[in-house]
Amino acid sequence: TMATTTTRITPAYSSPHTAITIPLTILSWNISNAQPSSSSPNPHQRARESSRLIRLACLEANAGTPPSSRRPSTSSTSSHGSRTRQPPPDIIALQESPYPTWGDEEFGSSGYVSMGTQMTHCGYVDLLLRSELARTSRPLPLRVGAQSTQQSVISDIAVNLPSVATTILLP
Repeated sequence: TMATTTTRITPAYSSPHTAITIPLTILSWNISNAQPSSSSPNPHQRARESSRLIRLACLEANAGTPPSSRRPSTSSTSSHGSRTRQPPPDIIALQESPYPTWGDEEFGSSGYVSMGTQMTHCGYVDLLLRSELARTSRPLPLRVGAQSTQQSVISDIAVNLPSVATTILLP
């Protein structure tokens, strides 16, 4: 299931009198190892085109989002009343990517940078940021060592956490 959300972030440096909000759009999708559904009309054709179709679906996910809920852009409603394309998501979080470099290979040419991948029970998770955000971001380490034997279960979960995280310095 693909989910897209736009969150308004208020930076710490803004004051109540000069409140600044920055819309940030995040898309999350379990892509099932980029394999076509067994119920797809033509599984062989879908297998050949699945990577392209996933990329297009992610990049066009905001096409129906009203401009007022997105970051400022040149896209808007035309004088004829039809909606024009909105910018692609700021962040794409993929679950079950087929291999560690899949996100870079599929989204790099569209202006995204992988902040890291992590192996999971089924493929990889990959966190992709628009290149503008990636320039002011850094990955956060999520692998920590066990601190005591009493916390071995909690520490084992932390050591094997199948996640990728990053900090983003917003403009």
